[in-house]
Amino acid sequence: MKRHLAKLLLILFCLNIFIPHSQAVDAPKSKFVEWSPGFNWIAFELNGLHSDIQSYLPWYRYDPANTPFVSSQAAFSTRLPKASLLDFSKSDCVGIPIQIRREVPQEFARDLVNVFNLDFTIAISKGSLFESQPILTVDPSYWSKSTNLIEVLVPVCKVLFGTSHNSLEGSSLLLGLTLKYTRELTALQGESNKCTQILASKCIISTRFATGISIVTNNSLAIQQPAIYEVEIRKLQEFLDSKPCFPGGVGNQLLSNIYCANASQNIDILTQELPLIKVEADKVAVELKAKQEAEIAAIKAAAELKAKQEAEILAVKAAAELKAKQEAELKTQQEAAAKAALAKKTTITCIKGKLTKKATAVKPKCPVGFKKK
Repeated sequence: MKRHLAKLLLILFCLNIFIPHSQAVDAPKSKFVEWSPGFNWIAFELNGLHSDIQSYLPWYRYDPANTPFVSSQAAFSTRLPKASLLDFSKSDCVGIPIQIRREVPQEFARDLVNVFNLDFTIAISKGSLFESQPILTVDPSYWSKSTNLIEVLVPVCKVLFGTSHNSLEGSSLLLGLTLKYTRELTALQGESNKCTQILASKCIISTRFATGISIVTNNSLAIQQPAIYEVEIRKLQEFLDSKPCFPGGVGNQLLSNIYCANASQNIDILTQELPLIKVEADKVAVELKAKQEAEIAAIKAAAELKAKQEAEILAVKAAAELKAKQEAELKTQQEAAAKAALAKKTTITCIKGKLTKKATAVKPKCPVGFKKK
């Protein structure tokens, strides 16, 4: 690009959900967030002479010594989640954190005449992303003298998912980001060709960006985060080691030094966060192990209880069968005894004068003329 042209990187934001703005206040922060490697700018181009662009954006500065190929200065940079835990078991809404870093001086961010507004929208379907009113707007009141970095919570409520919120794993949200920068038309001396919208005496320059956020339903991914951080740090360092930026770079197609500066900042961010990420990963690993051991113990206890219950049922069944067998045997014996008793022969003595005879039979009788002794 020729030096009389410039590209401007700006941050924009928009997040929309089908809920009232008041719900945003009570949304607790998500218990797990997989962050993008670091802060990045969202590209918004204004081509023209540098002096022309400065008439629209008074904070813009052209620095040919350091950025001869792409002259730019971002108003804000953002760090967005790649994935977030949504757990609606204790609350109807969950706040997804977004980090916003102010790159312009505080006086510009808090300017109530030339105003930066960052609007937030969120949706599931692409078509509805920018159609509803934003639920969260970051305006000049967010920027104090004490900080250039803020974290805002974008509320995501289960009403957005209808009846499908019980199976969120594997789905994703569309996050919309829209920046609006408002200037007085009088300050532009009648030039308005770069205005996205003109309202009354206001020139509004705006742009949009959308990205996806994966939904997870547990924090087990935290265990993988240290390895992911280490890979990202290594990639960024390899990028810097290749010396791709002007000045002092190697090659025929050098980048603006803002890219290397941003990579260096992101390395610092990831390096500072890595120890805390490792602590959280260890904590989650311990919790996960304890949960798995508890589940295994519960399964073992359930199996033992089932085996015990089955053994008791078998014992009761065996006892019943034994009792039935004993009763059957007793009955058989009694019947046999009774039958044997009926079939048993007895002997009687019969007499007739001095004669004596014995009669043996089941029902013995004395011969005629004899009588039982």
